[in-house]
Amino acid sequence: MQEKKYTKLRILIFFVFVAIAITFIAQIITIVGDGITIINSKNSEIRCTDLSFTVTDITYTNNNLLFRLSSKDYATEITQVTVLSGDVEITHELASPIGGGQDKFIKTNNISIENTFEVFVNECELSKKGLSILK
Repeated sequence: MQEKKYTKLRILIFFVFVAIAITFIAQIITIVGDGITIINSKNSEIRCTDLSFTVTDITYTNNNLLFRLSSKDYATEITQVTVLSGDVEITHELASPIGGGQDKFIKTNNISIENTFEVFVNECELSKKGLSILK
């Protein structure tokens, strides 16, 4: 009878240990996941810090948008330009990147713009600029 008590106690201790281990592992997974999220967020911010550009010479006719995108002298080269208008997002992969101090005309066809649109570069929404068109 004494052995049955110890067997039940061992089983109880085993299950308590398993429950504690599962809780500990779940907490570790949560902490690691949060850490990865923070690191990715910071990497995105760092990647966006050297992006500096201006948009000028904007023309919009017959649902075609044309503008000059100029990169500042010290800026990271621009390899991708995204234009947002309402729910429409059009991304241009540039065949030749725009380096620091350079500019390039960007043409977006078949885009409907009421009054304003937004532009950001290199998948970095932190660099987003709101712009207006004159009709």
